[in-house]
Amino acid sequence: ADEYKVERYPNPEAKICDILRATLVYENISDLYIALPKIVNKFKVVRIKDRFIKPTEAGYRDIMINVELPNGVLVEVQLHVKEILKVKDEIDTPLYKMRREKEKQINVLEKKEQLSRIDKENIMRLKNEIENIFQQQKVSFKNAWETNYETEWKILKRYYNF
Repeated sequence: ADEYKVERYPNPEAKICDILRATLVYENISDLYIALPKIVNKFKVVRIKDRFIKPTEAGYRDIMINVELPNGVLVEVQLHVKEILKVKDEIDTPLYKMRREKEKQINVLEKKEQLSRIDKENIMRLKNEIENIFQQQKVSFKNAWETNYETEWKILKRYYNF
């Protein structure tokens, strides 16, 4: 479990669903959707997030399944397509960490009782940097999607009425 989740939840054990995470990687979306019911039928599924149907604001796509193991532990199974996972690992994760660090800096500044002009300027600068980082993330996912999967996705959507 990462530090962000521990900060966000006062009782992290009650909310953390990825103490154990499995990542399954597929060459294409069709193979991923063929595997999905096989996985779902083997576990007690607590939640499924299909981010192919509803991508994140940055354009990240996967299917995330939270399952409960026989001992009651909640775990996460992520279904990825190769090129989106590559962008996530090589580009998005480092950018995400940069964004989180800048958000922490803003939080520290905003907790001051009195903000100086320089503090306010720093907050604005950091917010602009965060927005620029986010735009880089969006472009990276968009390029990977359009280059590798968009045509296949259009066919699948039409066929399966997503």
